[in-house]
Amino acid sequence: MRGLATAISVLAILVICGCAGNQPSTDCDKILKKAERDDCQYNKSMFMMSSVECTNIQNETMKRDCIDQIGVRLLDYIPCKQQDKSSTKDGCEAKVSAARKKAKEANPNIRLP
Repeated sequence: MRGLATAISVLAILVICGCAGNQPSTDCDKILKKAERDDCQYNKSMFMMSSVECTNIQNETMKRDCIDQIGVRLLDYIPCKQQDKSSTKDGCEAKVSAARKKAKEANPNIRLP
């Protein structure tokens, strides 16, 4: 029982330290330089796994990549709907499809969204 309590304590400390160190600044709008603000927003989007946050990125190439990466990481097509153009939406869906296929090959029992 004592070992379990110690393990839980250690795990809690690691989680707290990990979250505090990896969480990006959430106030990207205060950054004046456009490129730095976009980098901040990209990192925030990845941390939050939110394609909606990607839409705040002004650089179109970075915005498309952000949305694609969220879709691939979630193995879900829904983030691709955030793409502005149908051609970029199709490209996003192709990347997600390839990631889903690879995940299914690695683990046939995986439950995909």
